[in-house]
Formats: sequence, structure tokens, C-alpha cells
Amino acid sequence: MNELVDIPLVEGRSALSDETCNDFIDLYKSIPKRTWDKFDGESESLDAIGQYVRNCLRRREIEKKLLAERNEFGSFDISSEDHIAIPSPGVPADIDVEIPWVDKSKVLESENDNHFDDGSDEVQIDFEWNDNSEQPDENGKDWK
Repeated sequence: MNELVDIPLVEGRSALSDETCNDFIDLYKSIPKRTWDKFDGESESLDAIGQYVRNCLRRREIEKKLLAERNEFGSFDISSEDHIAIPSPGVPADIDVEIPWVDKSKVLESENDNHFDDGSDEVQIDFEWNDNSEQPDENGKDWK
């Protein structure tokens, strides 16, 4: 597991990192930070996933710097989406990286906003009772 975690730090090209880092980063960010914090140090597997993601972010930072340097020197044949070879000795493991967490609080606030078109804050639910109990609605319920 430790060898896999360090793959994004290798010099040269890393096909595994090229193919999996973006997906791992996106998946990692899709789980709330408080969940990762809750299990920090409790599971070797979860800690390894977190370390792999951080190493992917480290590799991404070095790739961005190398691409920027190449672009400064007129090498415009490389798009910012390309992965490039990392020079020896590889990606330093001590680069500080931050997980780019998505702040979902604004989304939750708007989803929980109970203001309706008429300006009221009341939730109104109308159920129509089906008085014909011998013939429930198409879902088998006596109400619709």
C-alpha cells in the first residue's frame, strides 16, 4: 500500500497517476471533510487514500510549474491538460498542499430556503383523500 501511495511522486511519466489522480481527487472531495477528519488515523486504508490524493496534488503542482516554464520559453505545443515527465528526483513529498474542498454551505442554505413565490415561509402540503377504498390509486394507496 505504501508503494502505491508514493506512485504520484515518481520521476518521469506515471501512467497510473495520469489515469487515476483526477478521479481520486474528485472522489475524495465528494465525501465531506468532517468524515475524513473523523476517521483520520483510524484506518490505514483511508489514510492511504488521503495520502495518495495529497501526492496527486503535489504532482499536479509540479506539472503546472513545469508547464508554465515551458510556456514562458515559447513551447506552446503542450496544453494545460497534458501530463508531462517530472525530472529527477521526482516530486518532493514535503510540498504543502491543501485539499480544494467545496463549500456546500451556500448550496445547503439555498436548498433549505423555504421562501415560496407568494413570499410565505409556510410549507403547505395538500393531500386529496380517496374516499373509494375499494379502488386505491395506481400506487396502491388510498390517498393521492
